[in-house]
Amino acid sequence: MTNAQITTLATQTGRTSGRGRMRDIPRRATTTIALGRPSEAAIQPRTFDNIRQTPGKAINPINLEAIRDRLAKQVGMQDPRDLVRSPSQMSIRWSADSNRATLHVLGGMPDWINGDVSSDGGIVFTRTGLKSYLSKILPNRGAGFLDALVGAQVNGGAKLATMNAALLSRPLDKPVQLRTVRTKDPSTGKVVRAVRAVFLDYTAFDDLAYLNALLDSTATRDLPVLSYRRGDDGMRVRFALAPVDGIEVNQAIPIMEAWNSETGRCSVKMNGGAWKLVWLNGMSTFEKGAVYRWIHRGRASRITDGVPQAVSEIRNKATGLVERYNEAVDVAIDNAAAWLASVLDGHASQSTVDAAVGAMDHATATPGRMLASTVDAITWIAQQETDGFRQHELEGLAVHVMDAGLTQAARFDDRVIRAPVAEA
Repeated sequence: MTNAQITTLATQTGRTSGRGRMRDIPRRATTTIALGRPSEAAIQPRTFDNIRQTPGKAINPINLEAIRDRLAKQVGMQDPRDLVRSPSQMSIRWSADSNRATLHVLGGMPDWINGDVSSDGGIVFTRTGLKSYLSKILPNRGAGFLDALVGAQVNGGAKLATMNAALLSRPLDKPVQLRTVRTKDPSTGKVVRAVRAVFLDYTAFDDLAYLNALLDSTATRDLPVLSYRRGDDGMRVRFALAPVDGIEVNQAIPIMEAWNSETGRCSVKMNGGAWKLVWLNGMSTFEKGAVYRWIHRGRASRITDGVPQAVSEIRNKATGLVERYNEAVDVAIDNAAAWLASVLDGHASQSTVDAAVGAMDHATATPGRMLASTVDAITWIAQQETDGFRQHELEGLAVHVMDAGLTQAARFDDRVIRAPVAEA
């Protein structure tokens, strides 16, 4: 393979698309980093817990303290530890046989690794860990270049990628912090230590510390918990901000979400939203005053101290969101499919648009293809997503669609939204 061919291949596989915004709703970010053959280069993201309500059944609130205790047990087994080294004192190698990437430390591994290494004596990566490490040592799109080398069906591709990474790491003397955990490697079934995230001048806030902060605050410790989800890259706890006893299946209630990511995908944050038992996922709002963030630095007490004010403001915003949804139930659209497609144009993929249009007639959607039906449709397809962050984006998108519809409906005396007429 010639240099020109390698450059072309790297350009094709290393493309990225930027993150745009629809008002305050982030578009879906799509970064193409294939990591060789992705199922082999690194451990793929996993969901550890996904505890939620049963659609249509009476709400059975989850105990926040029990969630904390469950997480504490998981953390004890994972034994998170930080390895601090400069990239010049480490090397990353790709296996020619399996494409698996492993990290090696000059002078040998620390004693606390306790033999939890891969067959070649290195530390494996999770997908996010590998991405974040490569981003610290490589120039822009460099990860795509190495991926092309590893994934290409040519002799010596893995070796060339290893040599390039070593060359680019050599002058990097500033230490980075590698968060490692013990985990099972699905490719071997063996418990090994894996690099989960890499930080430079930044430290993630632990999920366990966040749950403890929420339990320490009188504003959150007794709130009913509707769901709890935690995986490699993020944690979300959903709290009800209204009584849950006896609520109807289709009744929307205000909620609050507590988010954190130990791998840096989001800050410590809380945001408001709305939730229906028939949805399970609900809506998330990004509007001003409905989102509170704390950067991953400093004392945990600053979060505990800020929670009461955050809950008070978020409650007001979430209540307003529920009121707007209830208004959307009575707003008709003359051609709901065409209107929804026009609102989503440029802000969602065609497959997402098609799925949303198709879901308007789902059993969980408001009947009659009303404005609320379009919101229900988007929250339904969000429920099918396995990535919590992607769910969050779709739920925010649903809020934008609802608000856009309410604004348009206010222009007409009959409160019927008119879909754009296609040009002949």
